[in-house]
Amino acid sequence: MQRLATARSEIDAVDEYDYVVVNEELDRCVSEIDAIITAERATLRRRRAAVEPILATFREHEGKK
Repeated sequence: MQRLATARSEIDAVDEYDYVVVNEELDRCVSEIDAIITAERATLRRRRAAVEPILATFREHEGKK
């Protein structure tokens, strides 16, 4: 009974999620979760430290014009 109550509350909150994986086919679920992990690792929030030096180079170049 608890599993159904949890499922109902998750379904009721669906608009709060960024990603939804429907557990119907294992291979597809694994692929979707892998894609979500890859996408999250590529967000600007996580990659800011790697991007800032590149942006600074472009800003410096623009300033020399």
